[in-house]
Amino acid sequence: ACSFFKQKTAYEIGVRLVGSEMCIRDRIDNGEIFHCDSPLVEVKETNGAGDVFHGAFAHFITTKPIQEAIELATATASLKCTMIGGINNLPNSKDVAEFSNQLQPSRKI
Repeated sequence: ACSFFKQKTAYEIGVRLVGSEMCIRDRIDNGEIFHCDSPLVEVKETNGAGDVFHGAFAHFITTKPIQEAIELATATASLKCTMIGGINNLPNSKDVAEFSNQLQPSRKI
């Protein structure tokens, strides 16, 4: 999966998670840093939220521009925090798409 990710995206990407703050640094594209504010949600459990963010980002970056990938990954991880059940309870793609429309667009910082 990692070799597919690297070959298909042509990106060397650094991901930084600090609490609820998520940033993506695109090292190929002039070292630009993109940030998407995490929305306020009713948190029920944070177990696995970082893993969900990374997995969602790796999934979305294969078909979406980097800014859209970070927004969809942020939406996925935020929704995960509203659910109890660890890996056994993950948001579905329909819910992620609808929820991502509520996010502020990611921005270069």
